[in-house]
Amino acid sequence: MLNEKYIAALRRSKSQGIGMQDQDDSIECEKEMQHIYRIIMANNVVITDLDEAKLEQFINFELESGVKFLAPDRDGIEYVDLDQDVAIYPCAKRGFMTYPLEDKSFTMKATDAKKMVAQLARMGRLDLLNATMQGLAQRQDGVKLQTAFPLVSEVKLVVKSGLELPVELIKKMDEWGEDVELNFDFVEI
Repeated sequence: MLNEKYIAALRRSKSQGIGMQDQDDSIECEKEMQHIYRIIMANNVVITDLDEAKLEQFINFELESGVKFLAPDRDGIEYVDLDQDVAIYPCAKRGFMTYPLEDKSFTMKATDAKKMVAQLARMGRLDLLNATMQGLAQRQDGVKLQTAFPLVSEVKLVVKSGLELPVELIKKMDEWGEDVELNFDFVEI
């Protein structure tokens, strides 16, 4: 039977995977969430399809076989479709979790996303996105996403160094504040 940390981690992972907020952040389960992430990535399982029984089967297999699930290295800008628009939204930290700020978002056109990535590459700053890029979420329609989540303050520093972003996005970043994460949801290839 799964312990309370794995149950909380599964609930939070599923909530994040569909862009919802899990109101209960009283249990520290970051280690368990990372383990679940490795399991879903290694087994190509969609987080919304994973229930407690399936998770327990994966963990038991790991324990019995001695084989650890390792996530394949498929996170990063090279695994995104830059011909698709990018959903951008701010997330605030509450307890151990981050949650999207309600009714706050920006859609970056694919042409602007390509320009941004090309500029970051020329500036040697692709780490702004790659350092946090994870392929854990999916949209409501089942499309898998790669999400980068730098702080607004980090993005603004790169803008000061010459990164050109749409004016509307810069205005929104000013409204959202410096201490929030700026989630960039890229469509995964």
